[in-house]
Amino acid sequence: MRRLFAIGGSVALPATTGITMAAPAVADDGYSFDFHRPRIVLQPGKGWAELGPGSVTGSPDGTLVYAVSKKPLTDPAWAGGGAPAGLTVSVHADCDKAPGVAGVHLCPTSDDSMFPTPTVEASQSAAADTTMHYGVVYAPRGSDVGEAIKAAQTAGSRPADGTHAARTVTVRTAGQVAQNTLKLTTPDLPAGGTATHTVNVHAVDAARLALSVESPEGQRQWDEDELEVDVVSVNGPGARCDHVTGTLSESGGEYLWCEVAPGDTTVTYTLKAAADVAAWRVRTARPISWP
Repeated sequence: MRRLFAIGGSVALPATTGITMAAPAVADDGYSFDFHRPRIVLQPGKGWAELGPGSVTGSPDGTLVYAVSKKPLTDPAWAGGGAPAGLTVSVHADCDKAPGVAGVHLCPTSDDSMFPTPTVEASQSAAADTTMHYGVVYAPRGSDVGEAIKAAQTAGSRPADGTHAARTVTVRTAGQVAQNTLKLTTPDLPAGGTATHTVNVHAVDAARLALSVESPEGQRQWDEDELEVDVVSVNGPGARCDHVTGTLSESGGEYLWCEVAPGDTTVTYTLKAAADVAAWRVRTARPISWP
């Protein structure tokens, strides 16, 4: 009997989480944006992150307004404009700082530049748990940018809706991140049969757990539609999980993802292989790398 072997590998377990917002509202010009995480986490002196949305719907024609603050975005007086000590925001080449307004960046967006965004990085001396708040608002061409700036400055006062959103950037030290742990149990999957795999997660913060497959060293890549393996069920009490509905060959990357709450979570999922599936060793891989 030919068998599909699975071995444990790396899994995306950053101190961030997937999107939980409702269906986004749509601007008059049919444009809306979508964030895939409500929080960015950076380690001191390591990496950077974009503040912009992860995807858009429609054709943008206007301005993305970013408001960066040391305080939650609920104060109309805008007393905390600008990034806190230890975090630095750099303006995208297409963006401008709003004149006379600390911490606000204006980024024209169009079909030619759909994701203009400032970036943020944490200095080596950034203190643990330093938090920056930022709001993003879309202002269609011809609308009042001044009103959009006010909306971005108070974006934390309303739910995300596809044209408004409030997010945070938090500094976590290497020691804090190391407290996130996971263990994979991946029994062999027989051709024509099923196998249930388990992922035990301990997360310090809310996290997004994502699994994908790839060929490990020494194993050939499978051809298109050759890896006839389906995820037939997933169970993660206390987590919100979903999975692809086609075969792993068709998934094109992630095949299972869960939003995991802080603490200990166990996720189990069952794979089913076609009777004539070829045999490989398959690596459970990290498809994305969020800070």
